[in-house]
Amino acid sequence: MLRELKISDLPEGVRVREVDAVIHLAKNYLSDAKHFLSSSQPANSLASVCYAEGLLDALRLLGLVVFKWPTIA
Repeated sequence: MLRELKISDLPEGVRVREVDAVIHLAKNYLSDAKHFLSSSQPANSLASVCYAEGLLDALRLLGLVVFKWPTIA
């Protein structure tokens, strides 16, 4: 999903580097989640992945990025 994420045409006052910084934070939280899961810390893993999801959803809801969450068929 992160590979398919595209930054939208940004409104005046919002810079690409600011959106990139939030995306970078989400990627770091995802990395943390993987680390915690492999370290038998599932609660911390879940918290980290939830932070990542929240950041990405905020960007999407503000119209700053475009992506679709995967669905389970």
